Amino acid sequence: MTRALAAVAILMSLIAALLLDLLANPDAHTQTPLKTPVSLITSSNNTWFCPGGSASDGSVPVTIDIINAGITSATANITATPDPTTLLALPTGTNLTTRLEIPAQGHISYTPTELVDADWIGAIIETPADVVVEQAIADSRGGVGRSTCLTQTSNRWLVPHGATRAPTEGEHMILMIQNPFSDNAVVDIDLTADVGSDEVEGVVVPARSSTAIDITNEVTVASTVMADITARSGEVTVAAIQILDGPFAGHGSWLNSGSPVLAAQWLLPIARIGDSRRDLIAVANPSSDHTAEVDLEIIAPGASVQPIELTVLPGRSTLIDLSTQARLAELDSFSVLARSLQGHEVAVSAYSVTDFTANQGNNNIASDAADDDTA
Repeated sequence: MTRALAAVAILMSLIAALLLDLLANPDAHTQTPLKTPVSLITSSNNTWFCPGGSASDGSVPVTIDIINAGITSATANITATPDPTTLLALPTGTNLTTRLEIPAQGHISYTPTELVDADWIGAIIETPADVVVEQAIADSRGGVGRSTCLTQTSNRWLVPHGATRAPTEGEHMILMIQNPFSDNAVVDIDLTADVGSDEVEGVVVPARSSTAIDITNEVTVASTVMADITARSGEVTVAAIQILDGPFAGHGSWLNSGSPVLAAQWLLPIARIGDSRRDLIAVANPSSDHTAEVDLEIIAPGASVQPIELTVLPGRSTLIDLSTQARLAELDSFSVLARSLQGHEVAVSAYSVTDFTANQGNNNIASDAADDDTA
């Protein structure tokens, strides 16, 4: 099992390196099963689910990036999943699918609204095994948030972290829920925040659509929000968009794929920090009674780095900005193993932000100022 997981992680690292211009060296020293917060190559052909973002004239326009790591050209079939209002207004038989050729060891960026004009839109992409798909959102200040698209659907998703301090920090948390199937799905959303809890029940996600839900309207002025999405019927995919525009939160947007599983250990095959790139890791503890002590172990050839120690209280989450960690300043690229020390299962997500300007004093982002972060 360990060897198989290590091989998959290395393969994903090599393909992602073409996308992010990185080198990764994941380690497989652990003897217990790992999960990864990024999608992994699973078969000779893959279906990628990109829950999406807004149209090009919206607040967070989405672009689909398709990267071919193979030595021959590849074909990608793209199907748009527009918002329900747009979908229901389309004439019967409207074509929402196109085919693109991706050059060998090259990539193509595609805007789903080229297929249909929609306020919110996602995509389903079918590709060969050597192809990786990610979605990116841009903001008005030029920042770009990126996240690998998903390779599975589920009836439960956990989004570890968001924030909704709209009046003071311009924070908006938007859930993108995609239903790639031919029957409607119905989902319930449980929200746990530092200001209390709430729920949104009976959200209908029509077949072949992507639904945007602004959590800011449900839980206001929260510095941390964890979302637990359960499908009563059907299966869906989930991503979260975080918008920030404030003096302490900073300015920009993040794109964060949800997690369909819980695990005691998670592997992030590639991470990097730099002048124009910041990698962030969110850790959520959905337990109602167990505190999770979590170490983020840094795996880098030839380097010995102290782990980042976290304490995540029941029903809470924490967000780690790796660029604030002085202990990582001399590293180019590295891997991160998130290990729950008592074996309590947690959810971990990872995402990248480029050209993002943030205030280092943000007290919702863990830094080297303290060895232990309590959330």
